[in-house]
Amino acid sequence: MTERVIDLNPCGNEEAGLIDLILMVEDERDHAELVIDALREVGSVKKVVLIENGQTALDYVFRKGKYEDRALSPRPGLILLDLNLPGQNGLEVLKTIRSEKRFSTIPIIILTTSQSADTVKQTAELGANDYVMKPASFGEFLARISGLGRYWSTISALPMQKGIGQ
Repeated sequence: MTERVIDLNPCGNEEAGLIDLILMVEDERDHAELVIDALREVGSVKKVVLIENGQTALDYVFRKGKYEDRALSPRPGLILLDLNLPGQNGLEVLKTIRSEKRFSTIPIIILTTSQSADTVKQTAELGANDYVMKPASFGEFLARISGLGRYWSTISALPMQKGIGQ
């Protein structure tokens, strides 16, 4: 599987989703499903596009190859990015996206198992907006993702939701 679109707002309720689209770049299916379940529970996201590797994520964001058509690759309001990806890793993906000024308004949240202080520092220097460590317990993981969803959908003003950077 290269990419999957998950509709978290199947009834089309406009109020249910404050974030139109999250691009999640995650190769661990179990982790991806936990994030999707947590975002569904929060009820603040309309759709998630799940991509399992760095190169495909870059093709999506930069609208290359099969993603050239805007209808197939709507601009994400937020990117959840794992670091440990096959092929191009998350640091390379982050650096490439942040090298383009036109993507500077898309918040990028690192979601990873790495607890290295050097990695946290490196992602911040490359332009990540936040760094969330995946905890070992399911309950704590669900709580962190739910909190993350609530923060970015209700407390923070996403540029895309305000019409900035489209």
